[in-house]
Amino acid sequence: MSPGSDRSRVFGTIRLTSGTMNAKIKASGTPDSAIAVGMSWGADDDEGSGRTPLFFVQDMLHKQIGIFVDAAYLLVTGSKVISSGSTKSRNVVIDPVRVSDSLKSLATELSDGARLLRIYWYDGGLPNEGLTSAHRSLADARDVKLRLGIVSGLAGRRRQKGVDTLLVTDLIELSRNRSISDALLLTGDEDVRGAVQIAQSLGVRVHLLGVAPARESQSDFLRREADTMSEWDARELSEFMTESIGWIRPPDLPAGTSSLPMERAIEQAVRQIIDACNPNQLTAVKDESQPAVVGDIRGKLLAMCRHLAGRRLSPAEKERLYEALHASAFQGTELETRG
Repeated sequence: MSPGSDRSRVFGTIRLTSGTMNAKIKASGTPDSAIAVGMSWGADDDEGSGRTPLFFVQDMLHKQIGIFVDAAYLLVTGSKVISSGSTKSRNVVIDPVRVSDSLKSLATELSDGARLLRIYWYDGGLPNEGLTSAHRSLADARDVKLRLGIVSGLAGRRRQKGVDTLLVTDLIELSRNRSISDALLLTGDEDVRGAVQIAQSLGVRVHLLGVAPARESQSDFLRREADTMSEWDARELSEFMTESIGWIRPPDLPAGTSSLPMERAIEQAVRQIIDACNPNQLTAVKDESQPAVVGDIRGKLLAMCRHLAGRRLSPAEKERLYEALHASAFQGTELETRG
């Protein structure tokens, strides 16, 4: 091929200059999936003045990382770490903004500054039911795509179906389409191993993230395939994961009554919730510093108050309920400080 001839449609040119030598790279395709197809150099800037291109350079304009999160793995293993094994995964709250920030920071470090494509969050959902509050928060979070499989079985014996398949399919398709140069996987499942091998054969670097001690929670075969391995310990997990207050038994109503006046219902509901909160949860409510934690506590408070009052609350009554919660949390943290 002669110097200066056109190999393909060119949308842009990168100029690399060092002393008297100028390098010029032509890129074809679209700006989102640019692939450099030719290189020439010479003593001046005129196109085609250098020698015939000697090699091709792929993906120089396209360094991008995708993050793939197995939510069940994070919840089950993370809940054991932050509570020393005393808390079940269903009693853990994850702050979607904070966990996204933690993932993005690690992804940037591991990929040498690659641009984020998005975070894929894989979890199970009950068929014929709407999103949970946790799923809704994640779906609304910036740069997060919620991907749900199906949860089947009876309470206590429920199992996820199709979640691993979603993760495997996305990783392979994004790799084949050259949408990513790097992948950060938060999982421990050996079933993902084949997809990792395929992604690597297509030039993708795979970074594996686990929950400490990762060797005990991740497949050895999966770990051997990864290009890099990292883990989150209790301190790092606690930045976005905290224990919820769990289920609280509503107080018994007076004999012969089916409901309480609203003011008494608010008072009793707030007292029950505050008594169930630990100091960190009280601080979160007082400062409103952890939206996911506050949302979880408010949801349980509202359900209890509705049970005690025997009806739904009006917007004004909800406002009074939340104000009473905040005031009680403030008093609780003051007492903790004095004590």
